[in-house]
Amino acid sequence: TCVIVEGEIDALSFIESGIYDVISVPNGFNLQGSVNLDYLDNYLNYFDNKEKIYLALDKDEAGEKGKEEFLRRLGSERCYIVDFKDCKDANEYLIKYGKEELSNVLKQSKLTPLENVVVLEDLNEELEDFWLNGFERGMVMDLPDFDKHFSLALRQYTLVTGVPQSGKSEFLDQLLLKVNLKYNHKIGFCSPENEPFTFHHDKIFQKLYGKRPNGIAEIKSENVLNVKNYITDNIFHVQFDKRYWLQDVLAKFTELVRRKGVRLFVLDPYNKVKLKGGSTDIVKYTEEYHILLDEFVKKNDCHLFLVAHPSKMTLQEGSKKTHVMPTAYNIKGGSEHNDMSYNVLGINRIYESKLVHVKTLKVKFRHLGEINQDSFFSFNTVNGRYEELQYQPTDDLNEEV
Repeated sequence: TCVIVEGEIDALSFIESGIYDVISVPNGFNLQGSVNLDYLDNYLNYFDNKEKIYLALDKDEAGEKGKEEFLRRLGSERCYIVDFKDCKDANEYLIKYGKEELSNVLKQSKLTPLENVVVLEDLNEELEDFWLNGFERGMVMDLPDFDKHFSLALRQYTLVTGVPQSGKSEFLDQLLLKVNLKYNHKIGFCSPENEPFTFHHDKIFQKLYGKRPNGIAEIKSENVLNVKNYITDNIFHVQFDKRYWLQDVLAKFTELVRRKGVRLFVLDPYNKVKLKGGSTDIVKYTEEYHILLDEFVKKNDCHLFLVAHPSKMTLQEGSKKTHVMPTAYNIKGGSEHNDMSYNVLGINRIYESKLVHVKTLKVKFRHLGEINQDSFFSFNTVNGRYEELQYQPTDDLNEEV
């Protein structure tokens, strides 16, 4: 067993009551941004043999956020929630009720609520807040026009499609980095198309730093070192020498959740990460694939992007290079891709206008965005950044080329 508290004085309070298997987080929790459990990375193996983990965290909003993140990292099936009744924490409880009563709170604690069963009581506060305020928008990317049409929620996944060389991966990299910088959510890639990863890290570095460093002096400068350290702390690549099986990749992604706290994931591309033991029937295969993705994002409270190339591509009338914007239905097994994905983004390169067209082909929940909305970007070849046009065309520029 192990008891986790939110401060040294709370740990000492349990020790005073005769409970010694207690540890404290180093700096408590706060309400600014996401909960930071980086310190857990080097000690996660100490919890491998624990059958019961008691979360005796502060009874406030920050403590609630910390509890949710510990459940995600340690697994809810062995975590017990300690209730300090009318007290904020263990020390206040000790002062008010005494040593014996504090020692009994573990016996009175309850296992994390039963999974897969929901009653109204579980949702009462959320339901009342929705009635009063509606649902909040999801995470946005500080791209004003695009943010009006699309936002990200955890426990979902988004399909991204576009013809080869349309800029899917480049745009997705920028979207993810924007979310990472704004919300402090780390990113895990499984991207066989981006191997060797030196080139991918170069593209990520340019987007963050603004350019590729020039000469050994700049390469060794403090600014470059800071960006490299930031990438090391926030970007992780899954790599296998053997074939990429979806089940193996998701297992490694789960490990990144547990050990590094990663919340954003990318599978790029779909056709290179195969379903082990999948049906030979394309419809059933696609269903099984998406079911595993859905299980993964819900269990790990994260968001995943699946990049998929269309199998059918059509040139626009009168153009030699620009294709018609593909949809999920153009991907092999397309109807299932469209029906089962929470969101679908289409990305298309318009060669004649030197623009990139991003379209919201599906947004399942209205509070997160709007379907069939267009955003147009230019591409900065110096730093690999997409820049929104100051003037967004009101007509569908893609259709006019």
